[in-house]
Amino acid sequence: MPIRGSKEAGRVLAHCRPLLDAFGSAIIFNGTALNHAATAYRFERKSNGGKGVEEFAATAHVYLNRATRAADEQRLQEMLHGILDEFGEASFGKMEDAAEWLADKAGRGNAKFFRLAGTAADTPPKHALSKDGAFRLSVDEAEYADAVAGLGIFMILNSNPAADGMDTLADNRSRDCQEKIFDIFKNSTGNDRLKVSTDATLHGRLFLAFIAVILRKAVENELRRADLLKTTSVNKALDLARKFNVMLLGDGRKLPLEVPRKSRIIFEAVAPGLLKRHGIAHAAAAPTAKKL
Repeated sequence: MPIRGSKEAGRVLAHCRPLLDAFGSAIIFNGTALNHAATAYRFERKSNGGKGVEEFAATAHVYLNRATRAADEQRLQEMLHGILDEFGEASFGKMEDAAEWLADKAGRGNAKFFRLAGTAADTPPKHALSKDGAFRLSVDEAEYADAVAGLGIFMILNSNPAADGMDTLADNRSRDCQEKIFDIFKNSTGNDRLKVSTDATLHGRLFLAFIAVILRKAVENELRRADLLKTTSVNKALDLARKFNVMLLGDGRKLPLEVPRKSRIIFEAVAPGLLKRHGIAHAAAAPTAKKL
């Protein structure tokens, strides 16, 4: 659940953050090192008719992924440095032009990290001057510290008081997997509306949809193992796979047609050895995410 925007979530986070720094909070879940702390989470809602207030209690499990925090902080720093560098190459006629440039480059969500001022203002330790020397751009340290404090932290609410941090993660992972598979079944395989006339037709369609979901998840897993999923979606991989064609000659021989290099990379990731069995050479270079 989101950490920000809730007073109770803020209270829970303030209570758990010091606990996350202790070695005793460290856990290993599926090979990932995390820090875990838990405390009570209280929330209220109006009862039927608005005559009273019902109180509910759950256990808030707060987790810190230090590897995710480091990666997210590095991306944030690279973004901030990049905008500062670009600001130093730009010139502006007036403050409004500089503000418009900043809003366009940083976006609404990231503009809060910057302070734009004239050169007469106090000079911060780290800043960038516009090319014409009339304006100064610096990073708002308070906003940066607030953003970094929440990186790598996530919270899961569990109504089962007996569940520990590992049980809660496993249950959440299972539920997330089920939801994603149902989404694939409903949307990706076109089964959002089952218009059939008989039970037998319904059973047959559900069986084919079940096979389609299994194949799609298998392709997704293989793309992830090959580090191709970041730049190649499952739909794109399937489109590339359709470019593998075999011609059947009159004497019964099979002649594979030329397969594009991008398609060969997909086949080598998803079905190693398939192209070789059909006499097709491997891709010239090892598959990389950038080349797709």
